Amino acid sequence: MKRSIISKYNNLSEKLTGYVAMMNYRFLNLCVKAEEVALLPCDVTIEGETLKFEEAAKAAKKNDYQFMVFPIYEEDLVAVGKSITEVHPEFKQEIEELSVESYDEQGKPQEQQVKYILITMPDVDDNRYDALNNAAKVIYEECKAQMEAANSKSEADLAPLIVGESEEDIDKLKKAIDKLNNEKNELRDQLYNEKKQEIKDAYKRWLSSYAKAEVENLEMEDSRGANVVTSMRMTNNNEDSN
Repeated sequence: MKRSIISKYNNLSEKLTGYVAMMNYRFLNLCVKAEEVALLPCDVTIEGETLKFEEAAKAAKKNDYQFMVFPIYEEDLVAVGKSITEVHPEFKQEIEELSVESYDEQGKPQEQQVKYILITMPDVDDNRYDALNNAAKVIYEECKAQMEAANSKSEADLAPLIVGESEEDIDKLKKAIDKLNNEKNELRDQLYNEKKQEIKDAYKRWLSSYAKAEVENLEMEDSRGANVVTSMRMTNNNEDSN
């Protein structure tokens, strides 16, 4: 088989892989769970110099919906927080302190308070649920269209190159392209379904907490109502006795 044919196949493989990878990266930036990769676009400006996020801070996951951001230099705490706000204004930020064990100049252990930014993902409420699902669908459809276009171009490019090739080699090429597309399409659909499930799970989590809060409010209102009725009865009884 000609080198040019192999080259076109490899080119198609690279394009399909890249499109799926970019789709997944965009999914990760539709933040539902705490994903450190969502912080990569957050360039930090310090004393007029622009640094990549990983050059100015480190992030660590606290749980599925929170992560901790530690500036390399504590004095850069505000600058790091500002850079996150510019890219992800929806993130909730709080300044927290963490006790860590360090050593003094004599090598004796000591406790040190280290400030960090606690990042909490926004709730997936009714409005955000619809917005996230719509955005995920748009990203998925764009990826699908790009992959289809890449296949169409590859087919057009290969058409003149396979002239004169044996039927066996042409059949092998077609099978290889079909296998490649099946693998990439399956991965693309899997990532999309996982993102939709992630959004759905977060929405259920919010519904559960919302329902719990509503029940607590109703119980408080019932309690207040019962107290008012009791107070009125006591007042009436006192008036009757007088």
